[in-house]
Amino acid sequence: MALKAISERCTGFSFIWPKNMTVESMTDLPVDSSSAAAVCEPTVAAAHFAVPGALRGVALPSGSFGAGPDGPSSYSNSRPGRPDREYYYENGDDYRSLADRGVQVVRLSFTWERVQRSLDGPLDAAEIARLRTSVAAAHRAGLAVILDLHNYGDYYRTAGHLSHQRLVLGSPALPAASFADLWGRLARAFRDEPGVLGYGLMNEPSHLARSTHEGVRIWEDASQGAVEAIRLQHDSHLVLVSGYGGASPVTWAVLQPRAWIEDPDHAVRYEAHQYFDAARSGGYALSYADETAAAAASGFGGCPAPTSSRAPARALGTSGVPASTVRILR
Repeated sequence: MALKAISERCTGFSFIWPKNMTVESMTDLPVDSSSAAAVCEPTVAAAHFAVPGALRGVALPSGSFGAGPDGPSSYSNSRPGRPDREYYYENGDDYRSLADRGVQVVRLSFTWERVQRSLDGPLDAAEIARLRTSVAAAHRAGLAVILDLHNYGDYYRTAGHLSHQRLVLGSPALPAASFADLWGRLARAFRDEPGVLGYGLMNEPSHLARSTHEGVRIWEDASQGAVEAIRLQHDSHLVLVSGYGGASPVTWAVLQPRAWIEDPDHAVRYEAHQYFDAARSGGYALSYADETAAAAASGFGGCPAPTSSRAPARALGTSGVPASTVRILR
């Protein structure tokens, strides 16, 4: 299917974690990620029914492994980890396996520190080459790619021996202008890549301010600037804009009931992340029956109905279920 046709259908996604993988930590101790990626079994992907009018895809988080709040304290812009050891971008075999299971699109994660070692500086040529290689392999397998900046609104800068400093988007140390600079450079690097369907501006921007509503304001201003930077590069790709915080659909009506991005290309979708356990965390600590009962008791619901004509046009960016319980996907 041509990317143009895919883009026109892009009113919703449903991604799940597709890959078991053992990675090595920054200290060379083996870290088995299979428990965290339990939802990635092929049986889950195969059972994930297509929804008319929406793309069927998977999230590929391995490009963000060993980084950010879940990574070692030594992770930073000058110590971003070793490719194919601490983190990994999928290859042709991975993509062909996904395509064989009916996957159409992948959400390929990467981190800010790995692609731009200095704020407002040039992109790292070797890292961009690795991303391009992965995108090209996906395209050859017939898959489209969403490039997902997986940073939660942070940038980790080196601060002494084996330590880092967390910079927060919207602060003087990490202004919105630096975020726009990054996306302008990424757009210039990927605007002509045939395998790219679009960009995920930032995965779950969170804790940007003491006040949630101030954090929302910071994120809305920063995301608008990033979209403008992309369009200045004559790049009309789809842009996915995460909701603030965990991006749960149930928070949209409260925190961000109105669309805020002004896009001359009208190619923005607002991204939500939905998990189906009672805590809406993806932990699934209970059995299927108990999770269902607990979720019902907690008032669990889907995406609130739009409250105005300016309600965001939404896309489901990630969802996840236990590998042992594919009934949730039905």
